[in-house]
Amino acid sequence: MPWLLDVVFTLAGRVRPYNKYLPWELREHPLDVPEWSAGVFLPELERLLAGDAGAGRRTFAVVDREVRAWDAAHDTTVCGDTIDSWGEDLDLFSPE
Repeated sequence: MPWLLDVVFTLAGRVRPYNKYLPWELREHPLDVPEWSAGVFLPELERLLAGDAGAGRRTFAVVDREVRAWDAAHDTTVCGDTIDSWGEDLDLFSPE
């Protein structure tokens, strides 16, 4: 799931840490998004890696929200347009 961490840290304006340092990074240098705090995001990543479809949907919803907020703050739609271009594949992230 390296792409997810790349997106999360890019939106925060930071470089993604090497995976083994992720817990330390999130605890010592928290991101501004509440859902990406160490106490929330690390367990959610564990659920995601274990194959929990709900975790994937919840994580995608936050990423989608933050991508669109980033677009709005930078007067663009480029990131949201990229997500929208996934078309029917986005159905995988829709609530059941």
